Amino acid sequence: MKRRERLLVIGIIVSGLVLFAGLCKLIGVPPFTKSRIAVSTNSIKTGHEGEPIPSIDILLSDSISYLNVRDIKSSEPVVLFYFGPDCPYCRAEMDEIIKGMNRLKNVQFLLITPYAYSDMKRFYKIFQLEKYSNIRVGIDYKYAFGSYFKTESIPYIVVYNRQKLLITAFPGIVKSDDIFKYGYM
Repeated sequence: MKRRERLLVIGIIVSGLVLFAGLCKLIGVPPFTKSRIAVSTNSIKTGHEGEPIPSIDILLSDSISYLNVRDIKSSEPVVLFYFGPDCPYCRAEMDEIIKGMNRLKNVQFLLITPYAYSDMKRFYKIFQLEKYSNIRVGIDYKYAFGSYFKTESIPYIVVYNRQKLLITAFPGIVKSDDIFKYGYM
């Protein structure tokens, strides 16, 4: 191959890598790591900002106790995490929350799923959620969460402040630092 042709090939490869990296940055995916899961930093408007926690009944992970999320007793922020047990993005979000647990230990997490009890329980065991006193997991057996927030995807994170008023919501994965920041606004 002649020198000119080699330079052309190298130029095309470099241009492709720059384009790839730029596209990855644009959609929030790390370009040169094993992980290809995007992290959201953009909160969305739900139309419920400033409103108190809605009335949503869930069946807790012990399979006999029920809880209405409005009845959560806490003087700290509350995060509702709507998830699918087999969703890789939901699992990545759970990893992110656990990774940031030292900072989030006072935030009350309520993980809510519309999936079957056996699927929820498997997720519970995989992440050893019994170790965290600030995490509860339950089934939205009336499908009220998705209806109230008009969710179109999972994971879906909703952050309430100390006064139990909605601050923001995140479709997709959100960094634990952002959960902390918005919870203590």
